[in-house]
Amino acid sequence: MIQGSGSPSFCWYCNKQLQRAPGKNLGLFYFNLVADKDRVEHRVHGYPCTKMAIADGNRFIGGSKP
Repeated sequence: MIQGSGSPSFCWYCNKQLQRAPGKNLGLFYFNLVADKDRVEHRVHGYPCTKMAIADGNRFIGGSKP
C-alpha cells in the first residue's frame, strides 16, 4: 500500500473513505494506485477494490500486489 497525506481521500472504485493509518495523527491514508484507459491515476482500497478495478480494464500502478 502507498501512504498518502492530506485531507480525507476516497476510493475511486467504491467512493468510500480510504483507511486512515493507525497511530498517526498526520492525516495519512493507505491506498493502491490504478490508471484508467486515459492513463489518469486513481486511489483505490487494497482489497477488493484493486482487484475489481483491474478486472474492469484498469492498470495497476503501485502499492501492494493485488
